Amino acid sequence: MLSKENRNKLIQQIKFAKVTTDVAQANNPKKKASKEDKEKWLKSNLVAIFWLTKDFKKIAFIHAVSAYDAEELLDNYFTYPADHFAIWNNLPKYDIERYGGEVGNYISLPRGRLDYDANHDKYILRGGKWLNNSIKNMIATTTRIKEIGAQVEMSKEDEYDQIDN
Repeated sequence: MLSKENRNKLIQQIKFAKVTTDVAQANNPKKKASKEDKEKWLKSNLVAIFWLTKDFKKIAFIHAVSAYDAEELLDNYFTYPADHFAIWNNLPKYDIERYGGEVGNYISLPRGRLDYDANHDKYILRGGKWLNNSIKNMIATTTRIKEIGAQVEMSKEDEYDQIDN
């Protein structure tokens, strides 16, 4: 989970983010989104938690859920409902070791999140300084958000730079 300091930074980033699309009025500016429209929209947008291989060239693990099943951090800002630690401890030992990770050490591989900001109709790819367009494209392709032409913004955060080698 986010530390209080990082959560406050994220809140500030969201508050001052440039508006790209109003989700409730995306298709018809004169029509408000119905409850059914919102539910359909929530089920079609993904959020994820992931780990990369140590060389940053492949996805080692990715868990994705629909925004409908996600945790809503702020009004219409969705993130994966569990933290890296909880998921890591449930991964098969063989798979962790196969990708060069250490059992019981969730920061032994580079990790990040894919969140969804419904207010601005964009995805936020959160990771460390190592985030780049190649990784962004790899995550967008794997989660199939690239197919829909969704906007993906990168957010480099210190918390994801801790990697035990």
